Amino acid sequence: MKFVIILFLLFSNQSFCKIVDYKLDKDKSPVEFEVKGSPSLLSIKGLKGKGEGDLKIADDVLSGVVVVNLNDFDTDIDTRNDHMKEKYLETGKSGFSNSILKIVPLKLNKDFPEKIKNLSDLKVEAILNLHGKEKTIYCLASLGADEFGNLSGKASFK
Repeated sequence: MKFVIILFLLFSNQSFCKIVDYKLDKDKSPVEFEVKGSPSLLSIKGLKGKGEGDLKIADDVLSGVVVVNLNDFDTDIDTRNDHMKEKYLETGKSGFSNSILKIVPLKLNKDFPEKIKNLSDLKVEAILNLHGKEKTIYCLASLGADEFGNLSGKASFK
């Protein structure tokens, strides 16, 4: 299963401070997944997920949490959606409706985002809580900042 998280963050006016908190904009932070059957050629995409949470850059170290409500995912087939949520993800059970991604503190280039506007191929370690279990995963990520101070990022993992 491959997840892709696209995060758009509002860059506060504290852009030149060493500690900056970011609130993920749920409406601009899509999350999707793709499942490929093996050995079948079946491929299922889940769209319409939304990431929310908080990220922080403090002393050039990125950390934070991204939360996704699993009930938001849509695979374009109602019966498959019901099976995915009721039988596999069991989102009706207590504590199973959300997936939580905790980013292990990651050292960033000291000139980001003031001088260096884009960081790519970042290997991000995180703890994924899904279906009541936690697992360490590694994401491939990129971060960028535009001329207005808006920060965006993308991460994917298997």
